[in-house]
Amino acid sequence: MSPLHHHFELKGYSEWRVVTGFWGLGFLFAVIGLFNYRIFL
Repeated sequence: MSPLHHHFELKGYSEWRVVTGFWGLGFLFAVIGLFNYRIFL
């Protein structure tokens, strides 16, 4: 089972919860990256 989201689905999380969780993590990392770019520039 290669895609990571299938592991979460087998543990009982719904697909919508997994997708929104990845969206949230992606947004969080993007904000952290932009914040670090602004500090070190």
